[in-house]
Amino acid sequence: MEKWLALKVDVDTWRGTREGLPRLLNLLQRFQANATFLFSLGPDHTGRAIKRVFRKGFLQKVSRTSVLEHYGIRTLLYGTLLPGPDIGAREAQRLHEVKQAGFEVGIHCWDHIRWQDYVAHKSTDWTRREMSLAVQRFDQVFGEPARTHGAAGWQMNESAYAFEKNLGFDYASDWHAFAAGF
Repeated sequence: MEKWLALKVDVDTWRGTREGLPRLLNLLQRFQANATFLFSLGPDHTGRAIKRVFRKGFLQKVSRTSVLEHYGIRTLLYGTLLPGPDIGAREAQRLHEVKQAGFEVGIHCWDHIRWQDYVAHKSTDWTRREMSLAVQRFDQVFGEPARTHGAAGWQMNESAYAFEKNLGFDYASDWHAFAAGF
């Protein structure tokens, strides 16, 4: 029996898009491996995650994962002391190159931190706006509608599930799909 492995790559930050993405593409191409790339398409506000320091267990997690080494000091200041770079606007060509290289591409979110930290308790209007911004940017970058969505931090709300259906995605990678056993 043939075995398959699905590889989903969430590209969350401007640094990850600029520096990590080209390296990962080269590696995957060298080993003739495929993957689905899901992009954060709006501002990189990674620095706003500092609020998480007050969550139980957060400091332990940070100490295990070398946050400063992985993200870099500039990334950790985006959205606080430094303006958040607009990933989709600044890196449109790099994102498009992923698709041109034959990889599947889709939407991760507009603003990763805002989605992951707040969507669970936000209104339909807020949710629709966030998703619409990502959908519009995807259309601008790729010249076609997105066929998939993978929720940042696996975080969703009922409005997001409904809007996903309206957008006609082929599939989604989010908590609802995961919980349903897909």
